[in-house]
This record gives sequence, C-alpha cells and structure tokens, in this order.
Amino acid sequence: MIDVGPKAISVADSSAPDAAAETLLDVRGLSVSYEVGSRPVHAARDVSFTLARGEVVALVGESGSGKSTIGHALMGLL
Repeated sequence: MIDVGPKAISVADSSAPDAAAETLLDVRGLSVSYEVGSRPVHAARDVSFTLARGEVVALVGESGSGKSTIGHALMGLL
C-alpha cells in the first residue's frame, strides 16, 4: 500500500494572464509512505517548495532519501 497525502500540489493555469501565473508549481506538506510488511516506511515527510517561471529546482540527497518518490508523486504515478 502507498499513502500519498495530503495532496497539496497546485499547478498554475498557463492560460491565466495575471502575475499569479508566474508560480508554475506549488507543493505544500507533501508526505509519502509505503507499507512494508505491517509497518509504514516514510519515504518523504512534509516536503514544500514553489517553482516559478524561469527557475530551476534540484532535489539533492543520498541514495534512498526520497528524490524519485517525490518526483513520482508530483507526476501522479503513485
């Protein structure tokens, strides 16, 4: 079982002409856990960031720190 919650991901409407559309991706409090056996394993806890037009964001961490899990959650693959 995979638990992704609470989903606090918003994506800007590219057709919106106002300045608020400069924020392309807003992630707040993203947490992901997997059930291994009978206990949950927390792959990511309370991840938050904002990506604005023209910015580049890198997820950096050790092997097994949850980088791919965060990416998968953002793409809706979990």
